[in-house]
Amino acid sequence: MKWYALFVEIGYEEYIQNFLYRHFDQNQLTSMAPVRKLPEKRKGRISHIYRKMFPGYVLIRTNMTAELFYQLKRVPRVHRLLTSYHYYTHEQDSYFSSIPEDEMHMVLQLTKNGNCIDFSSIYVDGSKVTVKTGPLVGKEGIIKKVDKRKQRAKIRIDFMNTTHTMDVGINVIPSSFPKYPFDSQKKLSHNS
Repeated sequence: MKWYALFVEIGYEEYIQNFLYRHFDQNQLTSMAPVRKLPEKRKGRISHIYRKMFPGYVLIRTNMTAELFYQLKRVPRVHRLLTSYHYYTHEQDSYFSSIPEDEMHMVLQLTKNGNCIDFSSIYVDGSKVTVKTGPLVGKEGIIKKVDKRKQRAKIRIDFMNTTHTMDVGINVIPSSFPKYPFDSQKKLSHNS
């Protein structure tokens, strides 16, 4: 079975997933619309929100056939099956192409084979980022920017031959030693 991407109407990703669940055999077709968990501050309180990893896409895993292709085209609110080709190519003899395995492998690792990218705990020392726990462990290379105040990291991943940049939630681990160890002693001596 290979992974494919359905381009759907934005905001209807869950609707499409429910439709596919009800109308297709789960042994032959499974779907996911991955989300990422983010911290957001509203009215002074931090809450967790969920945003789509790829808005307007539902990822399906199946053995694609021409018959299934035409069944998927008839699903309400589905625009088309994403392909790396712009049109039908006689050389490829295909209206559809699968998501490259290495790209889908990264998505599955980030979601831990689920549907959500959860928080990662990171340690920042100057410009060096070290991930201690969470889905970003061992993937420090895809982290492009860290915003400690918003508790978000900007990551860059490839998907369907396009580079996508998105925010993911993080917990910043404070450094165990003060940056300037003598500052605390100076404060004590001034107070005496």
